[in-house]
Amino acid sequence: LHQWNLWCRERLGRNMLPLDLSDHCLKSFIQNKNVTSELQRDVARVLVEMGLAVKEEALLETGYTVDLLVSMHDKKIAVEVNGPSHYFGRSRTKTGSTLLKYRQISALDGLTIVSVPYWEWDKISAKGKNERKQHEIIYLKNLLERENRN
Repeated sequence: LHQWNLWCRERLGRNMLPLDLSDHCLKSFIQNKNVTSELQRDVARVLVEMGLAVKEEALLETGYTVDLLVSMHDKKIAVEVNGPSHYFGRSRTKTGSTLLKYRQISALDGLTIVSVPYWEWDKISAKGKNERKQHEIIYLKNLLERENRN
């Protein structure tokens, strides 16, 4: 119900639920516990090593939580570290719930979202230790700089 109310805000410019029900739905939505994966912790570690300010499991005004909120050049960028559950089967097609979350965060929280798909990170992680660290930094730097230019 909360996501529908967000949709109304996004598309119609206003909440459709009474304020007390809207608040109750938001509180219920926020109570969904997120699980931090090893993949997410790994990406966060590299971003911190790059000297960036990183907030993990950042709660947004819409009630959504983003895996990592990165501050870069006076701009905040949401980084979503996407494991297999964000995709249909073994495809690289994002699920509807992932796409809805991204669209609503962009429209209502005003954030740029970048995605780190598990298969891209796994490819980097398969390299040797010294080579891997360098490639992780290059990958994330390119990803963030590309989005920061937009």
